[in-house]
Amino acid sequence: PSPSPSPSPSPTDVRAVGLRGEQHGRAQVWRMGGFAGVLEACHSNEDLFAVALAPRLGAVLAGGTACVFAYGHTGSGKTHSLLGYRARGQAGLYQMAAAALLRDMAARCGAEAVLAVRLYELYGREVVDLMDGRAACAVREDASGVMRVRGPTVRRGEHGSRVEVRPPRSFIARSAEELAAAVDAAAALRRVGSSSLHDESSRSHAVLEMEVVTPALMAAREATVVALGEYTEAGHGCDGELRALMSRAYARQEDGSWQQVAEVDSAAVAAVEARRAAAKARYEAVEAREREAAAATPGAGGTLVCVDLAGSEFAEEGFAARAAAQSAAARKEAREINKSLLALKECIRALSAGRDAAPSSSGSAAGSAAAATEGAAGGGGVVVPWRNSHLTMFLRRHLQRGASTAMVATASPSARHLRQTLNTLRYA
Repeated sequence: PSPSPSPSPSPTDVRAVGLRGEQHGRAQVWRMGGFAGVLEACHSNEDLFAVALAPRLGAVLAGGTACVFAYGHTGSGKTHSLLGYRARGQAGLYQMAAAALLRDMAARCGAEAVLAVRLYELYGREVVDLMDGRAACAVREDASGVMRVRGPTVRRGEHGSRVEVRPPRSFIARSAEELAAAVDAAAALRRVGSSSLHDESSRSHAVLEMEVVTPALMAAREATVVALGEYTEAGHGCDGELRALMSRAYARQEDGSWQQVAEVDSAAVAAVEARRAAAKARYEAVEAREREAAAATPGAGGTLVCVDLAGSEFAEEGFAARAAAQSAAARKEAREINKSLLALKECIRALSAGRDAAPSSSGSAAGSAAAATEGAAGGGGVVVPWRNSHLTMFLRRHLQRGASTAMVATASPSARHLRQTLNTLRYA
């Protein structure tokens, strides 16, 4: 009889990757270390989950944030690792995480706790809610400096004089099966296109959020989004009234200067400012009720964020001809993707520099690496360039919370993709 196959090595037994190939006509060897684990073809998504994500779920059930990024060049298997292929019975990281959270949530967070699931697509400067049929969203900073995602704006009342802001749609999941079905239906709306490497490449970033919530917290969260829209509208109205009052008291002269021609109606100005203050007080009261609802349940607000980054593009040897054949729109799209990936790298660097500690490790799966680092809010006077892209503005509210973060770097074994693999591992 043939000997029994040797057991697969543990992913954490290997912490470095070696690559052999040719560069500029000469054979070269590269060695890259510092990974949390290296997964090979004999390993599965279950092995990847055990290394990259399972250790971080405790933070979510304690009310914190955990992030997992999937990164690599187009066609290397990012979406397979993160989202899986349900049609082939292959679960992704998010499905395994959802099953684990739902299993442990009741005991840790209470019987009322459920998972609220949201799925967004970020394409250039656009943010759309895939759970709401690609409804347009906006990322805004509120008066407290918190970044919030707002849903579509709806005008109501006579002549559309009243503006309401719909919150992003959340799917309430009580089982892993219904959660996966909802995510599959929403992910089918994601933008895909042909790239220089892949005919069905993800041409956008996808962000899946799974948050531990209660019905009371969800109601308070939606009320806060609506109240923020009302406060913003009230502020714009007050600004308009103040401009009208000042325009009656001042007149522009021929030389371009302004001269007072009447007394400023101070009583009217005070009334406008009082209305602004009242609108702010109403918003702050609603926001306080949201905080109270979150504090009432242990673990409420804990969030797992899964980010499927768009395939990075490299116009290098072997791809120049196909890149030249791309349309101007496709080349612009590739530039936007690379710009956002660079912005994310710079933010992570600044966060690491701010806490004055080296990042933890990283590793790889089926040709994949998972890089682990504990996110921090940046300190020591280091400026984190969140506003360099919509991707980093969107992720700011998660990474600033000190998220426990892992990066899964998917790598191709093909010598043809050597340069792309090197760039992927260096980025991770």
